[in-house]
Amino acid sequence: GYIAAALLVLGCQALFAHARADSLAPAETGVTVRLPIFNYHHVGPLPASATEARRAYTVTPEVFEAQLRYLASNRYVTIAPEALTAALTHGAALPPKAVMLTFDDGWDDQFLYAVPLLKKYEMTGVFFVTAGWIGHSNLMSWAQAGELHRLGMTVGSHGYTHDHIDAISESSLRHEIADSKRLLEERLGI
Repeated sequence: GYIAAALLVLGCQALFAHARADSLAPAETGVTVRLPIFNYHHVGPLPASATEARRAYTVTPEVFEAQLRYLASNRYVTIAPEALTAALTHGAALPPKAVMLTFDDGWDDQFLYAVPLLKKYEMTGVFFVTAGWIGHSNLMSWAQAGELHRLGMTVGSHGYTHDHIDAISESSLRHEIADSKRLLEERLGI
């Protein structure tokens, strides 16, 4: 749970900070952080023809709003990866009830349903988009990804083609990491 998700976030954050992901390992800093990280794929109405996998990876807007309402009413605070990185590398304090809300792949339903609710509850999200997929059917457009950034959301890389990084060559891995980062920086100015 928390450790795997934190390492994923740290790996992505390290990429943007031009640091090595392993240089942020808690074992080297002696710092441990307990941080609930919620991960979402689809936030939207469930299509009538939804596959079992789609049902497993979809949260309806009503359920998502109930989760945000709970977090807000219990004074949880959403943080960005930079805050987690600062906590682990420099011992910076996190808010007492810090959480991170992450969204994978860059599906357009995240922009259409999750973002308005995040704004309503004055929360932020971390959107890991698959750079090579942006603009494809049912995925965010470049304009939507740019709007996320302008709204104060974090936009990070979820790879270039969504290849499984544990099963690809080193050159393909470089493409997934470096080219997705470069494309996001060029197109979004981040």
